[in-house]
Amino acid sequence: MNIPVIAFGASNGGVAVPNRMLSYADSLGTCTAPSCDGSTPRVVEREQPSIAFPTFGDAAGGFEVFISEGYSHLDIVSAEDDDTNNVVAPLLLAFIERNL
Repeated sequence: MNIPVIAFGASNGGVAVPNRMLSYADSLGTCTAPSCDGSTPRVVEREQPSIAFPTFGDAAGGFEVFISEGYSHLDIVSAEDDDTNNVVAPLLLAFIERNL
């Protein structure tokens, strides 16, 4: 798959830290969409700043991962859209606008 991907997790859920998305990121091809730069990998650094928090390619590489602190896996979808919930805005909205 060569399109941009955004992933959300929750600190009290099944994807509590970003490294849980490494195997999925590894299964994706290089992002060739216009919003990506075509050369940044999906995973830039596997162990920096730490093993639990690798550096992903973000918008340039077409792979973004965000963890909502204090939420469980379903909370981030059904909770209020406030400053503690980064699923709806501004992250998801920015992703959609960037990739339309």
